[in-house]
Amino acid sequence: MDAATDHTYQKIRIGAPEIGKVFSSIEQLLAAREVHGRTEDFRVEIGFTLMLSNIHELPLLLRKASAVGVDAVNCRHLELYHEEMIAESLLGHEAYFNAIRQSAIDFAAAAGLRLNIGSELRKEEQEGGMEPCYIPFGSAVVLANGDVMACCVPGSKVGNLSENSLEDIWNGDLYKKLRSSVNSPKPPSLCKSCHFSGSMNRFGSVAEAARSRGARPLLEELTGAT
Repeated sequence: MDAATDHTYQKIRIGAPEIGKVFSSIEQLLAAREVHGRTEDFRVEIGFTLMLSNIHELPLLLRKASAVGVDAVNCRHLELYHEEMIAESLLGHEAYFNAIRQSAIDFAAAAGLRLNIGSELRKEEQEGGMEPCYIPFGSAVVLANGDVMACCVPGSKVGNLSENSLEDIWNGDLYKKLRSSVNSPKPPSLCKSCHFSGSMNRFGSVAEAARSRGARPLLEELTGAT
């Protein structure tokens, strides 16, 4: 959702419905879950992309999420796909982020709300490493145009449903090559630059974090195209 107030929400999610309607829909979903006895096996979680312009609203979002009964809030740092996104990075604003992060952790713990927000940001370069990525082994993303993506990151296309079935793509040579290399010492450049796999502290600067803008598309790299 990336915001707690409609003003910020509309600036980030252009064209989205009024944020109150979104929370109302979540309440209806949670009520239906209760009616159908699915509280143990049907989780409702909210995603929040951490940015300089919205981080101050995270505590309020947690309060609203807790009030309606959301199970968890999952946070991730903004990936810098374009030059104009660099100004929104929280790298360089470590103390500001860390203070809000701790406040959010304290509230979530008291409210019994699961919060996934990652580690503190530190100024030291290259602190923290990569974690194993399990996404290519258990899920895929299908876009409206039929593109099959290995994950949510732009450039991770591995096929298209107008050309091959999902089963053929999932069991095909490209996916096998991705699975054998994603956690190797030499992963595809798109995977190596991923913000989600491990600590943000492995990036020594905003410029280094933005290097994913120069990563080769996964399909191109796996097929050896030039």
